Amino acid sequence: MKDSEWAYLAGIFDGEGCFLLNWYNQINEGLSCRPTIRVAMYKGEKKLLDELRSNFGGMVKIYPSSRNVAEWMLWSKENIRYVINGVIKYLRIKPRQAEVLLEAIAIMDKSINRFPRVRTRDEWLALAQLTDELTSLHGGDRRPRKWNYRAIKEHLDKTGVGSQERIAKGLHKFIDAGRATRFTRTPGTPK
Repeated sequence: MKDSEWAYLAGIFDGEGCFLLNWYNQINEGLSCRPTIRVAMYKGEKKLLDELRSNFGGMVKIYPSSRNVAEWMLWSKENIRYVINGVIKYLRIKPRQAEVLLEAIAIMDKSINRFPRVRTRDEWLALAQLTDELTSLHGGDRRPRKWNYRAIKEHLDKTGVGSQERIAKGLHKFIDAGRATRFTRTPGTPK
């Protein structure tokens, strides 16, 4: 993309976008954290959101007519990294939010063998701190977040997630299910 297009996109993010870390505690999968870029605007401007989707991936959702809102969301770490690296030098209001999301992605990338949801306690807590920082950069939430640093720390203490024993168990779960092959396959060998 041209510099002028990145600058235009940065203006959209400064005005209508946000950089998030969304937390989930799924019954079968356990705790997970997902980086997200979101742009919400009047549904009459959906064409612009569709353009974002076609250029960077993600999805566009139109909310019920009572809200008149359409939203583009992007979850792919690689695509988020690409978008942020393109717009960050042009962001005026939200450069720190973009940097925090890149920091979180870096933590996720260095997690054990890049297995999803298999992280050390320190990695989980670092992600939790970044989540709290993003919340404060957003001006705080009007309602308290369910997954903040304190809640995540309590969850880790209660469940043992992030302990060496749980990490080993999580790795075996992926290996036993045959999901590890895409991570451990030697380059150049058949899938």
